[in-house]
Amino acid sequence: MNSKTGSAEDYLAEVRKQLADLPPEEVTDILADITPQILEAATDSDRPLTERLGMPRRYAEELRAAAGLPARPSSGTGTARFALWSLTVGSVAAVGAGFLNMWVMRVSPRTFGGAVRLPLILALLLLLAGALTAIRLGPSIRSVMALPEVRRVCAVVSRIPVGVRAYIHSVQPGWWLARGVLIAAPALLAHQPSILWVVALFTLAGVGVWTGPRGRTDRRWLWISVPTTGFALGTLLLMVDVFWVNPVMMTGDGTFHFVDRLLLTA
Repeated sequence: MNSKTGSAEDYLAEVRKQLADLPPEEVTDILADITPQILEAATDSDRPLTERLGMPRRYAEELRAAAGLPARPSSGTGTARFALWSLTVGSVAAVGAGFLNMWVMRVSPRTFGGAVRLPLILALLLLLAGALTAIRLGPSIRSVMALPEVRRVCAVVSRIPVGVRAYIHSVQPGWWLARGVLIAAPALLAHQPSILWVVALFTLAGVGVWTGPRGRTDRRWLWISVPTTGFALGTLLLMVDVFWVNPVMMTGDGTFHFVDRLLLTA
């Protein structure tokens, strides 16, 4: 290996470092495209590559811009990562909250002690802190989108056929409405629910419908929209559990109660 080839390989290695936040297969494709150019530039002149092509960091930035890729995240990615993982944890907690919300109306609140309530409250507070953090990141939340874990997820999504992605995009408005109905359903199905509980569920349902389309143009709304989806999915699991395991039985006086299906088949 002569010195010019070695210089080219050193330059390429540095460019790879500058692209390290991108998915590995994407970096491989980019380097495969530019390697012949770098080798030719190194052998055609005695001038250093940094004088002809610029510093590797600058060259990598130009590659990103040409390919429409996000800028390299700054060394201080803690804020973006906190916002991302608060959204993740909060959304998972929202699924649990959606599943538990009507059970709380059917049993004594003491049944749900600190072992359940405290983790949910802490997760939702974490979500609130993440949402407040996301507000400062701008509508496109570019620093979050540039995180390696997000890039890997985007790479997986990009493998989904275009037709499937287009269909999912087209049915999103219908899902936003369905999400609101799912959230409000327990308030309509529960026996003598409290007014405060009904108002809270209908408010959350309205928020879910309202934030859905806004998340397309301002991704900061995802810190409300995604947990709302989690809550709706938890409610769906709740309804399956209630009406499959515990069907509603009418009594002679017109009232109803839940009966364990296992008791009916025993």
